[in-house]
Amino acid sequence: MVDLELLKQKVLQSVGEQSIKGLNQINSRQGHGFAAEEMNHLLDKVMIKNAILTGNDIDNETGRLKKYGHDRVVDGKFIQTKYCNSGRGCIDACVKDGDLVYLLDNGRPQQIEVPSDKYEEAVLNLENRIRKGAIKSIKDPSEAKNIVRKGAFSYEQAKRVTLAGTVESLVFDSATGLIVARDAMLVSGVLAFANAIWSGKNSDEALQVAFDVSIKVAGVTFFTHVISAQLSKTFVKGAFKASVKSIIQSDSIKPLLKGVTRKALGNATEISNNLSQQGVAAIATIVVLSTIELNKFLQCRISGAQAFKNIAALSVGVAAGIAGHALGKVAGAKLGATLGSNAGPYGAAIGAVVGSVVASYLAGVATKSILDKFIDDDSVEMLRIFEEAIAELARDYILSTVEIELVISKIRNNNDMADFLCFMFYAEKRSQCAYSVAFVIAEKEAKEVLADRSIVKINPGELEELCDKKVALEVLEK
Repeated sequence: MVDLELLKQKVLQSVGEQSIKGLNQINSRQGHGFAAEEMNHLLDKVMIKNAILTGNDIDNETGRLKKYGHDRVVDGKFIQTKYCNSGRGCIDACVKDGDLVYLLDNGRPQQIEVPSDKYEEAVLNLENRIRKGAIKSIKDPSEAKNIVRKGAFSYEQAKRVTLAGTVESLVFDSATGLIVARDAMLVSGVLAFANAIWSGKNSDEALQVAFDVSIKVAGVTFFTHVISAQLSKTFVKGAFKASVKSIIQSDSIKPLLKGVTRKALGNATEISNNLSQQGVAAIATIVVLSTIELNKFLQCRISGAQAFKNIAALSVGVAAGIAGHALGKVAGAKLGATLGSNAGPYGAAIGAVVGSVVASYLAGVATKSILDKFIDDDSVEMLRIFEEAIAELARDYILSTVEIELVISKIRNNNDMADFLCFMFYAEKRSQCAYSVAFVIAEKEAKEVLADRSIVKINPGELEELCDKKVALEVLEK
């Protein structure tokens, strides 16, 4: 049986990590330039233009990013984005040895995309350079307007995208979060629809289930993305990174990072980068899933003690998953290395996944087992009430042992049992009527069992004859 809560936790953590990785360039020293690329690209996509990001294309000959390559292609136009603090700075960044350096294969210049508030200055600067003969490949100053492209955002707006908590940053992360949530929504909806059909529901019922699941998944995915992205722009990621790096470089840990372990995990910088990303994603995952538990508590669907247990098990499981990811990666790499020199990376990848899932599961189970000794689950309390209701029904309907077992089995196997228990808890908190709810549910199941009882018919003549025979036998025995 798949642990759906653990699966949800792992998916959300992965969403957070991918969100942070996608912002690595934006969170760098010149991040506002990368932010400008992403912002303008996103707007072009919204405007239904044929837009492609190409700034990370690799040169096949050098294996590195293409030198003087274009950042974006929009409706067939090749664009180099330059978001500097002045129009002159934007043009300076595109000129070397008396000519533009960002050229196409045919020798024509790429468009230079500049901040909206630096556009006029950039055009005037390029016109003057052309007029003075400072740009060898361009002779007509009027061409400057065709070369310089006005970006949709200002320089300050691009700068603010790289900061946490600003309007621009929140809007940008929300926009990219909607894209991530859309994909998650489609996948989860299809899987939920298929699962509902396989469970015996008709098309209309399955469609409603798929809709409900996809909306919930989209919501938690969106918020995990936004929170992860915002946290990555704060001191949190840097603090994680610095702490991890100091631990890795300590005398007790540093000697262990060699051989297969180093190949699997990388050097100290790579390890600190990866763990800081995982740490920030873990915080975002815990925040989102804890909020769900707290919301259940505020709606009186679970108790405060139950919310505490769930959040504690979640937090320990997420933290253990990070450790399991690293240990599994090393173990997988070592196992893979024994199978062949090329198997190491595959073993590391598989080991990381298995290690993370197993560690999260075991840590969550262990935490819950420990807390169970001190705090009963709400479901345990509600099931005790069910037992009382079934006992009363057994007396009222004179249920046999077999029939009682059938009633219990039908209640236990009811697909809506989790919702029933939540409603019972709510009813108990609001009006102390959980017993009434349990009795109604149990009575419904009991009546279904009673419907299969054989009807007992008694013929008075036959009954009298049987009694006479019984009496005669008693007399003869005496």
